Amino acid sequence: MLLDQYRRALKHLRFVLKPAITFEFWSTLIFMVSFVPASGWLLNRLVAASGQYAVSDSDLLAFFLSTQGILFLVLSVGFVLAFWFAEQVGLLIISLRATFEKEISVSLVLWEQITHIPALIRLGLLQAAGYLVASIPFVLGIGLVYWLLLREWDLYYYINTQPLNWWIALIIAGTISAGYLLLAAWLSIRWLFSIPILVFEGAPP
Repeated sequence: MLLDQYRRALKHLRFVLKPAITFEFWSTLIFMVSFVPASGWLLNRLVAASGQYAVSDSDLLAFFLSTQGILFLVLSVGFVLAFWFAEQVGLLIISLRATFEKEISVSLVLWEQITHIPALIRLGLLQAAGYLVASIPFVLGIGLVYWLLLREWDLYYYINTQPLNWWIALIIAGTISAGYLLLAAWLSIRWLFSIPILVFEGAPP
């Protein structure tokens, strides 16, 4: 009895493992090809805006507080979430087909995944906006810590010299960041089944 269960498990694994690895490879490749140019654009944009060879923390702060910076954050986080959701959709399709012991074509999975991309992008943007809105009080708290303790010198000075007020600011900012991570984890758990509901039940984002 145990041997039969073991053989069935190996048989199911044969249907899942190879297409899942191949699908993961292509998903990662597509993500890197798409994300690297966006990161390069951001670096070029920051350097061009500062007119210098290096970007200071003030330049970074000014960019991310601007309309372009906020839009870039929402689109970037939404883009990453959409790719992550698309990867989950592909693995769900592979697992579902393996349950019925059907041969799985990775190209077919990728094509079926594309049909869900518009809804996944909308879902990713909505969740990205939710994460960013939830982060506002935490970002303001870290900004207040920076203004009270670290505004006298550039951030690179504090990183190199590490005075007492640097460690105090680091501990407070770390505590605030941990609070946001707990909130983000709670939101992620609440949204855990959004992908299966969207794909299998046809619910809107």
